[in-house]
Amino acid sequence: MNATTRPSNRPFWILLAVTGLPFIAAWIIFFNPSLMDRFSTSNHGALVTPVRPLPALEFETLTGASLPTKHLEGNWTLLSVTGSRCDENCETNLFHMRQIRLAMGEDRKRVLRVLLIEDPDNLARAELEAQLEPFEGTAVITLDFRPGFAAR
Repeated sequence: MNATTRPSNRPFWILLAVTGLPFIAAWIIFFNPSLMDRFSTSNHGALVTPVRPLPALEFETLTGASLPTKHLEGNWTLLSVTGSRCDENCETNLFHMRQIRLAMGEDRKRVLRVLLIEDPDNLARAELEAQLEPFEGTAVITLDFRPGFAAR
């Protein structure tokens, strides 16, 4: 080993870059938030493309009240369709809709959960109300899908 060789400064500069550059980058982004606009992940669009307007229908709730389609405008609507009975698959869908709404965080107030019952004539209301108790906040609507019915 030669007595005149100096130790390398390379490890020092690597350590400085590894610890200092993230701090400098965060500082720059903090004071210039517009630099991050292109990386935004907020969804302000529509999930269904092209958007298909829902015809003006009058739905009926379990209590017999009328629910116009205007009530659904301006919100994200999670819709599950079932027959006259809410089977295991229906309950799983209701659970997932509830969890999705909770996962939305601040935007959860924009998410409506709707259960559409296709066959209201054979509906066991007491049984259905007991099943829906854990899924409070889910709107239950009925719409008669008779052969003459045509949604445009």
